[in-house]
Amino acid sequence: MSNTTNRRRTLIERAQDIFEFMKTQDDIFPKSNLKNIGLNPRAAERWLKLIEFIQDQPKIRVIQTEHNTLIEKTEGKYQEIMKNMMLDESLPFTQRLQHANDYLKSIYVRERLTEIKNYKKKGDMKIMEDIKKIMEELGIESLEKNINLAGLVIVNESQELIYQTSNWDLPDLQSALSDIKKGEDSFKLNTLDFKIVERSSEGIIATNLNSMGHILYVPFQGGILLSYAMPQADLKKAIEFLKQYAKKLKGKI
Repeated sequence: MSNTTNRRRTLIERAQDIFEFMKTQDDIFPKSNLKNIGLNPRAAERWLKLIEFIQDQPKIRVIQTEHNTLIEKTEGKYQEIMKNMMLDESLPFTQRLQHANDYLKSIYVRERLTEIKNYKKKGDMKIMEDIKKIMEELGIESLEKNINLAGLVIVNESQELIYQTSNWDLPDLQSALSDIKKGEDSFKLNTLDFKIVERSSEGIIATNLNSMGHILYVPFQGGILLSYAMPQADLKKAIEFLKQYAKKLKGKI
């Protein structure tokens, strides 16, 4: 327990004392035991209600920058719903297990979507927030529908990188985009060669002839949505899926 001889405990110290004390107790123990760390019944009740309330809230992450403290919501509405259903003891175990799987998948998608461009103006931050939300929805739905997309990139009309999933490193992105723009029938991306097998004003499908996956290229007003699709992906289904989200990105950049 924190030393309280000369001063009152801070809120953090009180919380630390409570959780450290809980580690020493049985799985179920009387609230009155909290008097051992200096909490009277009324204070203990307030603390327990506060802890229960906080535990039911979506997770956040505090980011300390040079000039500001930022708060990032690491769970969206979908993750919150899945987590609550996963913990709902009234549901059958198999159903809860499925919700747990859905929760972990959606968290994975949310974590790997990385904001690349640092928008500083408030208006631009709102735009980036909208783009992140759209991309998060794309990632979740692609998992649910087994679209088999493994990487996503957004560039603007000047081919500047706006958004990228952290699992897709593309040092040669600019040269690949230039080759596509020039009408070449093949290009190199991430050291792999891709041959364009379908081209239209609505999108481009390129494939690696060594069965190392595919590149899907979907233009929209203001930019391009680019995706790496797994070798087993249904390309027609995948590009139609991306077109739906390209429409949502229209005019956002």
